[in-house]
Amino acid sequence: MSSGTEPVIVTLTSPARVPRRAFLADVLIVLPDHRATAERCRELFSRFPGLTVVVISDGSGAIDAGFRDGTTLALEFAPPAPAADLTRNAALMFYAWWAMGGGRSSGGQLRVQVGRWTATGA
Repeated sequence: MSSGTEPVIVTLTSPARVPRRAFLADVLIVLPDHRATAERCRELFSRFPGLTVVVISDGSGAIDAGFRDGTTLALEFAPPAPAADLTRNAALMFYAWWAMGGGRSSGGQLRVQVGRWTATGA
């Protein structure tokens, strides 16, 4: 993690233009391509040695994440929230989960339960 209070999160919009800051990133946000999440993560983790989390999102509400230990997560939000906010907030949550000991190597689990409440109590 960076020396600040939050991880360094960098969005790569083009594989041809990689900003210098990406080499210091804790989290990279990238657009999906034709490759599977695991293959994409392997390539990015080998290119960026300090990287902890790869977040793959096209802003449609579907977000895939890969962690350095091989753990992958897939989320889908319906209806999608504003794309940039949703993706960045998901990236922060993924990194925080990892920093607190989540991931396959530690046996960590991430469980999500979605419910609905009503004003009438029914």
